[in-house]
Amino acid sequence: MTFLKVILPKHCHVLLLEDSELRIEWFRKRIPNLKVVKTVQELRDYFDTHPTVDFLLLDHDLGEKENGVDAAKFIVERFGGISNWGLIHSWNRSGAQAMQAAGFRVQHIPFGEFELEVEN
Repeated sequence: MTFLKVILPKHCHVLLLEDSELRIEWFRKRIPNLKVVKTVQELRDYFDTHPTVDFLLLDHDLGEKENGVDAAKFIVERFGGISNWGLIHSWNRSGAQAMQAAGFRVQHIPFGEFELEVEN
């Protein structure tokens, strides 16, 4: 399998929407300026007190009543069309496509198919 490399700037502030502790730890090991939210409501609350982040990492399946599509709709409503400051890392391809169709037009690379590194 060929892994895609995702490279983030050194001081990039990243917001991760993820409910899997295993994945959260994987991202924490790689991103020093990482903020984690586990629900769509936590995502909304975060943006109520923090105006923006440099990069978003979003999952679709969150094990709750709301999912990544709800997050995508909120982000598009709050910030407009987004095309270059995020990544959908869900294994759920149809869910990721629904997030993109909601206007969150970022790349979808399923978790496990990319490596992530922060510039030195």
